[in-house]
Formats: sequence, structure tokens, C-alpha cells
Amino acid sequence: MTFEEWRNTRAYDLLCMVSKSKWILSENMTDKEKKKYPSHEVCGGYLKEIPRKEASKEWWDQLDIYDKQEIFNLPNFDLAIFNEIMELKITKKEYMSVMSK
Repeated sequence: MTFEEWRNTRAYDLLCMVSKSKWILSENMTDKEKKKYPSHEVCGGYLKEIPRKEASKEWWDQLDIYDKQEIFNLPNFDLAIFNEIMELKITKKEYMSVMSK
């Protein structure tokens, strides 16, 4: 698979959806966050950084089964490597369940 072929896959689009940041409105900020980010008063909030492990889990949990299959169907897909990179804990059992549907 060439880089261009990779960029044209649904799996690529799905992986690009992992977000390691999220805009938090001032009204949803804790007092601690408001103290740490006083500029929220001007900006209306702040950009919260999300650890990769948390962002990956949130992303994975919102994918439907067909999207998960797109990831798993990549050429030379390796579950252990994927888990390591994404900091996920997808089991072989879950993998088999997704692939059997």
C-alpha cells in the first residue's frame, strides 16, 4: 500500500478523528480550571489537552462495528502494535467478535 493509497482509505479518515484536545466552555470549567486559565473570561473557555490513552479510548468506544472492521482490515494489521500505539487494551476476544460480524 502506498502512502497515497493509505490516505484514501476509510481507516485513515477514522484514525484522523482521534482528538487529543477539546474545547471546554467557561460555564463547564471547574473552579480549579478557571484559576489555572484566567484567559477563559476573554476566550469563553480553554483548550483542554487529553492524554492519548483517554482520547484513544473515547474515540474507539464511539466507533461502530463497521468502522472497527475498517481498522482491523488494514493490510498487515497487528493488534498488539495497534494497542501499543493507541494505548488501548483491545482483547483478541473483542477483535474476533468484531471480525465475525
